[in-house]
Amino acid sequence: LLTTRMDNKSLSLNMQPEAVQDLIEEAVSHMTHLLNGHTLAVDPQNELWIVKVEASLMIQVFSNLIDNAVKYSPANSAIRISQERKDDHVLIHVIDQGQGISDAGKKNLFTMFYTAGSPRSDSRRGLGIGLSLCKTIVDAHGGQIYVEDNHPHGSVFTVSLPLMKEVTIDE
Repeated sequence: LLTTRMDNKSLSLNMQPEAVQDLIEEAVSHMTHLLNGHTLAVDPQNELWIVKVEASLMIQVFSNLIDNAVKYSPANSAIRISQERKDDHVLIHVIDQGQGISDAGKKNLFTMFYTAGSPRSDSRRGLGIGLSLCKTIVDAHGGQIYVEDNHPHGSVFTVSLPLMKEVTIDE
């Protein structure tokens, strides 16, 4: 429903200035109970990067990426979240140590109902909706989402969001 409403532009977003670090921390707090022995580290960030987003939707994106990293990574492996600035965007990377995704799989990964690879040993397999929804949400915020290889194994999912040019603080 959310994807349909975003696709046909009938969903209005309540976008507010948000600190990227706060969005990540909120997503992590929602996911810590689902880590199943994995370690999740968020690289420290000294800069305050502000993006204009609907916080609940962006937290959903980061939560989904963390959940997928847990689902498709070996037991007790490390998952890392890092951030960097590139021109007028902030890049948020969710890095796992899973089996990786084939080049053919990468082409369809953000398509509705597509699932790639085999899930963890507990047989949790998604419906192929999560990454499509993530893409729809990120696109609606003027950003991009993509996946690259994490050498020697695993994947790096990156969300690129435009930084706010000026931030004024209401008193």
